[in-house]
Amino acid sequence: MFIALGPNNALSGRVPLSSNRISEVRETQGAGFVDGESAALAGAGRFENVQFLETARLTPKPTARVLAKLADGSPLLTEEAMGEGRALIFSSTLDNSTNDFPLHASFLPFVAQTARYLAGAADTPASVVSGTPVPLRRTHDQGTAADVIGPDGRHQLSLRDATRATSFDLIENGFYEVQRADGRRLLMAVHADRRESDLTPIPAETLELWSHTGNTSPQIDGDGSPTQKAERQTRPWSLWRYALMLLLAVGLVESVFATRYLREERQTA
Repeated sequence: MFIALGPNNALSGRVPLSSNRISEVRETQGAGFVDGESAALAGAGRFENVQFLETARLTPKPTARVLAKLADGSPLLTEEAMGEGRALIFSSTLDNSTNDFPLHASFLPFVAQTARYLAGAADTPASVVSGTPVPLRRTHDQGTAADVIGPDGRHQLSLRDATRATSFDLIENGFYEVQRADGRRLLMAVHADRRESDLTPIPAETLELWSHTGNTSPQIDGDGSPTQKAERQTRPWSLWRYALMLLLAVGLVESVFATRYLREERQTA
C-alpha cells in the first residue's frame, strides 16, 4: 500500500490505516537523505532538486524504516509492515499542489519502482542459484498456508511448515511452483552456480600428483635413480598358525609315549 499525505490528512492528525501521528509543516525544503540500498528506491533517483512546499511531519513507529528524509531530518518516505503486506508512507502528495516532484525526471522512475516493490515483483527473481531461500511469509502470526511444489511434482512443506515457515531453501535444480502466504504464486527456475562449471583444464603437474596418490613404490627418474623411498608397510602377523603347529607337536609326542607305555604293559603281562 502506498499512502501519500496531504493537507486533509494533517487536519485529522493521523495517517490513514495507521496510528501514526502527523502534523502539518509549511516550509520549502529539499530531500536530505535517501537510502540507496533500499529496494523500494532502486533506480528511482535521489530526489535531486525537488522542492517540497508543504509536508506532513510523521512520527514513525519503532519498527518502521525511514527510507528518505527531508532537509530538517523529518521522514519523507517511511516503510512499515502491515501483516503479510507493507506500506510506504510518503509525507507529501503525488501532484504539484504541495511540491514540484511531478516536474522532475525522477518522478516516473519513483512511481514505477515503488509500485513494483509493493507488488512484490522485486522480492524474488524468476531464476535463482541452487540453495537460495524463497520467502513464504513476513511474520509467524499469519495463519494462511503456503505451498512449495518441487521439480518432482511433490509438495515440499509439511503441514506445520506450511503455516509457520517464513522461508524455504530451493536446493534441487529444476522448476519450483511457490505459493506464498499472501496468495502470490511464483514459478522459479533453480540452477547450479555457473562458477561451479569451470572448464579450465587441470594443470599437468596437478594430475601427476593425483595419479601417484597412495602409490608407495619408488619412482625411477630418467637416469635410473629412485626419486622417492618406498614406504615400509607394517603387516600384523597372526599366531594361529604357530598354535596349530604346537598342538600337532604335542599330539605326536603324546602318541609316541602312549605307544611305549602299551608295549611295556604287554611285555609285563
